Amino acid sequence: TLYTRYNAAGKKIDQLMQTVGATRLLNLTLGDDNNDLDQDFENWMYKIMQLATDKYHPNPKSIGHEIVNTSGKDGGAEIGLEFETVPVTDDSLEADFNVPTHLLNPSTSHFFNNTYCLVTKKQELCKPMPDARMITSTVHIEIDISPFDITYMAGDSLVLIPENDPGIVSRVIEIMGFKPTDRFSIKGTVVDDVDYSLSDSSSMKYDREVFKEIIPTPCSVQDLLTKYLDINTTPRKSFLKTLIPFVSDLAQQEWLVQLLSKDSRDEYNGFYSLLFNELSSLKLTLSEMVHLLPYSQPRLYTIASSPLVHPRSVHVTVGLPTDLKKCGVGARYINSFVAGTSKVNIMVKPSQFRLPPSIDTPITMIGPGTGIAPMIGLLQERSHAKKTSAANPDSPSTDEFECRGHTTLYVGCKYSAHDFIYSAEIEGSRSDGTLTHLHTAFSRDDPNSKVYVQTLLSQETNARALIDQLEHGGFLYVCGATAMGMSIMDEIVSMLMKYRPSEYPDKDSAYIYVRELQDDFRYIQEVYNA
Repeated sequence: TLYTRYNAAGKKIDQLMQTVGATRLLNLTLGDDNNDLDQDFENWMYKIMQLATDKYHPNPKSIGHEIVNTSGKDGGAEIGLEFETVPVTDDSLEADFNVPTHLLNPSTSHFFNNTYCLVTKKQELCKPMPDARMITSTVHIEIDISPFDITYMAGDSLVLIPENDPGIVSRVIEIMGFKPTDRFSIKGTVVDDVDYSLSDSSSMKYDREVFKEIIPTPCSVQDLLTKYLDINTTPRKSFLKTLIPFVSDLAQQEWLVQLLSKDSRDEYNGFYSLLFNELSSLKLTLSEMVHLLPYSQPRLYTIASSPLVHPRSVHVTVGLPTDLKKCGVGARYINSFVAGTSKVNIMVKPSQFRLPPSIDTPITMIGPGTGIAPMIGLLQERSHAKKTSAANPDSPSTDEFECRGHTTLYVGCKYSAHDFIYSAEIEGSRSDGTLTHLHTAFSRDDPNSKVYVQTLLSQETNARALIDQLEHGGFLYVCGATAMGMSIMDEIVSMLMKYRPSEYPDKDSAYIYVRELQDDFRYIQEVYNA
């Protein structure tokens, strides 16, 4: 894995358990989000439950699925409710978004304290191939934040709350027998008399007694299924298991049990697809639906602008499938944006992407594909800082070295004429002196030789230049696919051993140096599954 502290907490607890003499039932299992985190957990859960049952249950027996006929029950099978939905008929009541933090459910707190802002620009950055095909799509989105008290810094992430497709939502509501305009609030079943006016610090003692708010209420059924419940994502096995008692048709129950017996999730479909097809007899009450369905998760996009240059707007760069059938809820939602009309629910999340305080400090940025996004913001900020410094010069630095103030950028894509996004802005940065060195890797331009950013970085001149920058206090920024990030880290370790063998004779010593750079926030990575 890429992360130097990969599963550090789990590893530490495992070591401590051994130290105090605990008996091991199963070797330590590490879930890896680079692969299938859910399946990792499912496999571990199955093993540990079997081991624990065999060892500690007085009468061990295999535990399987039981077909339950609920066709004669009103409202389906019963589940333990931590809260219930209560109808609201007073149309004057508005949803409460300003709930104190300590009264929010941590897993859904992103539904609160955010803002609907206007999309002012949506631009396709990729160009068609010679045969007019679009093999990839990347859009530049600009969002107006000027009416609101929203601030950001270059390199921060924009948190976007996606909404489900209106047509799909309408059909789910119809099948479930709800009315879209019906409004409800949520009443916790564990709430006692609590003084909600208490400050965060003095009311912490009540946290275990107070029901944590899940979504802003009062809420309509339409908003619930549009904004808050995830009806698209491939479900986990644990979720599908909970649906069995709510399927009234026995043949459909049997189908679901057979599906759950398979190891692969390839045949799983989103909740709405199952409801429209294989599990058409599934029925849930509103309370059951809010309990059982997963909540919509925020999408994070690294900001591609600097507030010093664009104080009234925030920009993001998003890669989209060219085949709409392959779009997830986030991509489908962004694809529906109409500039000047669409409003999106956003908030800003700070990141570690920060420029060094001095423009004399050299920096290297590696951002292939949409990983270029934060680098655009950093370039804008670097350019602004250089212009400000030129207009207000300080005393000249006495610390002279060859790479002083250098800004180096590695970018990569498939075709120089198709998906070299932000090429004009990058060339502009080179023309005005902000960008000292530009290295481009176009992996498909030459069918006989695939070139990637890590290929360029491995070249001796470039490798020595990066080491020199780092030895003079330089910063390294990497953004893009996880596999690329892993390759970059491996390449840095290799170049340290190759060109500084006396200091880094082996991988362990080179990795220690890399971790020191990361601890000092001089080697900053933002990677994601591509």
